[in-house]
Amino acid sequence: MKIQIHSNIENFSGLPEEHFKSLWDIMPMSFAQMGACTLEEFNEEHIEMARRLREADIPNRTLQAITHAYEVLKTHGHTLFPETLHVAVLVSSGKVWMHNELNHGFTGFGGIPGFIVLILSPTDYVIERLEAHVVNELIERFGDPIKTSIQESHQNVKNWSKEKWNSSNQEFNSLCKELTNLLNLAKNPASKEVQALISKHYAWLKKFWIPTKDSYIGHTQLILESDLRKAYETYHPNLPTFLANGIKVFANKHLI
Repeated sequence: MKIQIHSNIENFSGLPEEHFKSLWDIMPMSFAQMGACTLEEFNEEHIEMARRLREADIPNRTLQAITHAYEVLKTHGHTLFPETLHVAVLVSSGKVWMHNELNHGFTGFGGIPGFIVLILSPTDYVIERLEAHVVNELIERFGDPIKTSIQESHQNVKNWSKEKWNSSNQEFNSLCKELTNLLNLAKNPASKEVQALISKHYAWLKKFWIPTKDSYIGHTQLILESDLRKAYETYHPNLPTFLANGIKVFANKHLI
């Protein structure tokens, strides 16, 4: 399953309607009707809202939460996933009473396979509990046992402070730089040097969920084919493939 995040938090340029046309064919709504800010409404208040959501790393955290939930679903034998999951992460207009008062700044919809819509205001409720809300939209139709497993996978991070998230991001950054250095040196993904870093990558990932042999190998599909690829391509265009090959070697040798 490819995961594509369509966010107007980083660069407000309107709403990603073109990717959700088939959703609106099924459900006669629109982002604006659901409470998302339109280009015409965008003002200084929304600029500040978007800034605070960026500061909380909302788009990346959304991607990570969905990725981890997807991996847990696969380990429980679920195979019926859409080819592409389109996820809209949008700034709220701030005009919907239910969104502001009852839902504390969060509006989510994940009832149609292939689509998740998240409309957000930068409240403490949203920023502190984002992962739980995002996962709920993905797994609502999979039943209580799966919900429990995924909730457990987020138990270790649900109370993370901003400092701890920053520390995790720095660890990821350092790891990618070290891998890139070995890639530039034309090291084999199966080499001791690369495998030592893959071990670090596995340990970093375990803070979020516990990969098995199959799920860690399956994670390479996301690295290669979803928006997660962009996070690694920032360091080197070939890093996703280099990392994926290293993961396959590590998983086959060390995991069950």
